[in-house]
Amino acid sequence: MNYKNIIWTHYITRPMPLFFCVNNHYWYASSRTKELLGANLPTAMYVEEKNNVYRYYYPKKDRAIFLKTILALVKDKNRITVLLKEGLELNTRAKSYLEKGHEFTNAKDALLFLNEMAIRSTILPFNALQKIKDVYGEKHKIFVMCEQLRRDSFYPPFQSIVLRTLLIKELRELSEQNPERLLEVLLPSEFLAGNILNAEERLSNRKQIIFQSHNLNDEVIMAENNDSLIRELEHIPEGTDELKGQVAYNGLIRGKARIVLDPYVKNITFEKGEILVTINSNPFLMPVIKKCAAIVTDEGGITCHAAIISRELKKPCVIGTKIATQVLQDGDLIEVDANKGIVRKINAK
Repeated sequence: MNYKNIIWTHYITRPMPLFFCVNNHYWYASSRTKELLGANLPTAMYVEEKNNVYRYYYPKKDRAIFLKTILALVKDKNRITVLLKEGLELNTRAKSYLEKGHEFTNAKDALLFLNEMAIRSTILPFNALQKIKDVYGEKHKIFVMCEQLRRDSFYPPFQSIVLRTLLIKELRELSEQNPERLLEVLLPSEFLAGNILNAEERLSNRKQIIFQSHNLNDEVIMAENNDSLIRELEHIPEGTDELKGQVAYNGLIRGKARIVLDPYVKNITFEKGEILVTINSNPFLMPVIKKCAAIVTDEGGITCHAAIISRELKKPCVIGTKIATQVLQDGDLIEVDANKGIVRKINAK
């Protein structure tokens, strides 16, 4: 496939090694997703913008068809209810595994569970929540279930605590290479096949990564620097000091930016009154969110986690800036004008 001829649209950005990013793609590309949701996204390009942080791109045309199919699913009241209930049940199981211990003896079984859970409790609510609100309203039980799934996402801790631990153990048995480093270059399909030779070779030549896939035919390309590619794909001008997004909660705040890419608070140093700048928020960032003076995100709509929490805590919040974590740096003095949806860099750190 000639990927250069495709009109790409940026979808999300995720801070995780290649293995987990590609597994995220499999959620969208698999026949199982098409079976459950009615459509899938078989073509993708993931571009590493900084170490283990990937920007996900899908063909604009494919994405539009996928969302149209999700809308049709939302309008099927019985089907959407069944899928959301299954998502909540799988979330309950994941929570139990995290709190009481899990039953998995190998990474393959944990991976299969994660993927079944993710389709229903991550992919579906992420793409359907606003549509459910438009069709049924905020008080309908379908919206309440979907919003709960958006609020309480268990795939990140399950992936990090359960699956990663099993993967590390098995990779130690397969290779003399550092297993954490192997996850930066290993594809799930290679792991499941027990073939890590290509990953070991990639690791010895590790640069910035471009991952391309069509119908689960995967290709990994090494590049010196992906900045120009990202700017070309997203039409980002050089020297951007002002960002625009959507207002989630009003207010005007000045303060120091703190870039948070790690989803787990135990790894984060954050001072009270700093401005949280992140790709998106999740329930595990709540200790940081409570300390921050304002929230700025790359992603999100009015029903995303950051928007919901900012309204509850009355914190100024601008969502959907697309490139805040790229343009801003730790310590930059910034102004968050959450009355107009504008974030300005006042001066560098």
